[in-house]
Amino acid sequence: MAPGEQSEAHPEPVIIAQYATEIEATFAANALREAGIRCELVGGASSGFKAEAPGHVRILVSQHDADAARLLLEDFSQERAPEEDGKDPTN
Repeated sequence: MAPGEQSEAHPEPVIIAQYATEIEATFAANALREAGIRCELVGGASSGFKAEAPGHVRILVSQHDADAARLLLEDFSQERAPEEDGKDPTN
């Protein structure tokens, strides 16, 4: 295989989400992992900097898992929204 070519067994990772903090990204990544989707976080070291161009923590997954991961994170975000608003999701 030539340099730069993708293998079907090892597809190029894609960014499926980005978060302002490492904590938010970790919660999302844990949801993916619990669903059996392998993922990696990148950018955590620069996410806390207060600069003109603050960093973000990005979640990367395999191209094969990208659609399923996006759907899962969409559901995950909707589930977390009541908690972030200070509402009790059980009421």
